[in-house]
Amino acid sequence: MSEPYCQYCHVKSSNALDHFFDKNSFPELAIFPDNLIPVCTNCNSAKRGNFVYPYFEVLRSANWLKCNVRPDGTFAFYISKDAAKNKI
Repeated sequence: MSEPYCQYCHVKSSNALDHFFDKNSFPELAIFPDNLIPVCTNCNSAKRGNFVYPYFEVLRSANWLKCNVRPDGTFAFYISKDAAKNKI
């Protein structure tokens, strides 16, 4: 697996592959690489359809993390207001 962390929680190491679109309903996607997502066993067991598909391009290009550079040269990171309002 090429991803070191679970693509759902981004905390634990991935040690399983999840069929995002279940293989009973979508047998043609059972071995399609973009349908096999590296996950941890906890997320794979608890999924129940509550996760966002991690490979949608719109999520990769969303600018949700912002940064202010202070006059003293330090940084302040924050989540954009659009993300907080679920607009991203």
